[in-house]
Amino acid sequence: MEGFTPKKLCFKIEPPTIVLFYQLDASGKLHRRSIPIRNLNEKSRVAEIIKDLYNTHHGKYLKKIPEKQLHKLLSKLHSQVYGNDDASRPGPGIAENENFNRLGDDDLNKVKDKMSVSFEKNRVKPGDENWKYDVEIDFEENGGNKIESGWDSDESDNEF
Repeated sequence: MEGFTPKKLCFKIEPPTIVLFYQLDASGKLHRRSIPIRNLNEKSRVAEIIKDLYNTHHGKYLKKIPEKQLHKLLSKLHSQVYGNDDASRPGPGIAENENFNRLGDDDLNKVKDKMSVSFEKNRVKPGDENWKYDVEIDFEENGGNKIESGWDSDESDNEF
């Protein structure tokens, strides 16, 4: 295959399809390639879909797209089609309370994607009916048991 440069990547919802616009390096002509997502369902995971796509004859076109960008696009497609964020859930064995410093880049990006989706769902911004400006909240201190730290006391025993 000739050399090419990806120019634009988008998706269609019905039927689920990735659309890649690319330019041939030799002629400069712009081309369009539609890549159907046949194995997309409510329980499908984006990482598995990407792996399957790389193994098709479309894989040679997708290898020039950063995997992170492809993952984000397919997560949005899954969310649009099924209305949830299951596609970006972390892989097996990743618990919510796990030390994320020990994860590899792919698994960490999956966890971050899930957190971002959850954040956006719960985010309250100006214009939303629940939005309030300058909210002050008093938190109970350790069930009523105040713990003294010493560093923030009003006493000025320490002179410099």
